[in-house]
Amino acid sequence: MALIQLGVAALLFLTLPFWKKVYPVQEDEGPAQEEKEQGKEKRSVFGLPGVVAALLSFFLYCSVENAAALWSSSVLVEMHGFTAEIGASGPSVFYGALTVGRFLSGVVANRMQSVAQIRAGGVMVVLGALLYVLPLPGYVTFFALALVGLGCAPIFPCMLHETPRRFGKENSQKIMGIQMASAYVGITFVPPLIGLAAERAGIAVIPLLILPLAVLLLLCSEWINHALKRRKNA
Repeated sequence: MALIQLGVAALLFLTLPFWKKVYPVQEDEGPAQEEKEQGKEKRSVFGLPGVVAALLSFFLYCSVENAAALWSSSVLVEMHGFTAEIGASGPSVFYGALTVGRFLSGVVANRMQSVAQIRAGGVMVVLGALLYVLPLPGYVTFFALALVGLGCAPIFPCMLHETPRRFGKENSQKIMGIQMASAYVGITFVPPLIGLAAERAGIAVIPLLILPLAVLLLLCSEWINHALKRRKNA
């Protein structure tokens, strides 16, 4: 895995000269163009409607995805009594469902808008997280993990795809960067903090922490849509 990642890094480094061949776009789209037409002053991207919610969405998404996958084996073994061999299949179930979901998301991309895919995925993640919490038979936990993985599938790529439409092509480069930074903050800090909480309060706290993160993810996604709709109607 390290050699593969080093190879990818080397390829990215070798392609750096190609990035300089991208020419600036003359026409803006979305909110940035509207502000230009109205003669408004250019402001920080953090002041654009929905940006804060977008950053929180990326943070929460990566927190849910990585925490659910990372701690699934521990939950299966210590909470539901599965053997270590069976418990080790938890991440495989999660990422297998995620992979299938990404494929299906691409298939329906021309028929189902990104916003609808994000909303459907968010609902599935919440339902899966709820099943993860409820005191149901152990095999249901595998279904819950699969449901969370399937729901996660369209959210991240669709949120990236929506960035220019939501915030304008002029702002998309800056916003894309801070969105990815927010995502990596979630990846880096939340799973270890959940593990620390489980060490102190017991393994059962893991699903209890993932559920509110999933609910907040769905709420933040809807917050973005509401902010953009209100801006459009203003």
